[in-house]
Amino acid sequence: PVPPEVAGVAGCGPHFQSYEYYRRERCLSACLFAPQNDSLSERLFTLGGDDVVIHIRDPIELQVAFMNRNNQSRPDTVPPWSYFYNILHTKRVAGQLGQVWVVRQHSKSGKFKKHNGTVHQLLRDEFGARLAYGESEQDHYFARNAPVFIGSFGTYSWTIAYLSSGREIHLPYDSRIAKGSTWNRWNEIFIDDDPRIRYHDCFVADPHVFNHTFSRQEPDSHAPFTFEAARSVLRRGTPFARSATAERRQHEGSPCQPRRFVANNASARGVSAGK
Repeated sequence: PVPPEVAGVAGCGPHFQSYEYYRRERCLSACLFAPQNDSLSERLFTLGGDDVVIHIRDPIELQVAFMNRNNQSRPDTVPPWSYFYNILHTKRVAGQLGQVWVVRQHSKSGKFKKHNGTVHQLLRDEFGARLAYGESEQDHYFARNAPVFIGSFGTYSWTIAYLSSGREIHLPYDSRIAKGSTWNRWNEIFIDDDPRIRYHDCFVADPHVFNHTFSRQEPDSHAPFTFEAARSVLRRGTPFARSATAERRQHEGSPCQPRRFVANNASARGVSAGK
């Protein structure tokens, strides 16, 4: 949370969410979220060089009144099957697909649950995916260390991408709406400076255009609006692109910065102590 004395002046909070807050703080964040002993799992030490970890959020959570006060499910809160298939099959065709793992909330059974389990089942049947069923912090650190991470909508996926030590990161977005997601405000935390991230406009890209016709000699042949660099996303001028650009401009140079909080608080303490 943003300190009240700063939030009132800067319009930051009380719970401020902007990538401008985090842009220059990866090192600090990595230190703050350094793993504890209980963050480590046995499977962490089995990761191979081409292994993939996928995070999926179940849409059933949207029925919880605390999450959605109208008790109504919002549409398109989970990327479609085509999003996961396009990425994984492209890697398979290139001979770069290792073990596929899935992490998901509140799942410790070791089995794919039946409710809203279509994507999970398809991942298992098509790509031999295995379910990681550790505690939340274990799965988070596991995904952060994956060579390849495929995220969904939400801050669990976002923080994995932000803190990732992997070489390749994939995130979905919805260009049709300003927020970029019906789950959270994707436009406020759009990461535009990490060349490892490829974005997928997963509800606009033709779900019937898969990469199974592409050869090893055509690694850059993809369905439209997939595998985009951040600059390509912003150049398209979609509702999401315009909103993400406006958010960045609004908060550039904002006092809502972690190190500024520390400096301001230290300064205030010095003044109050007569130093």
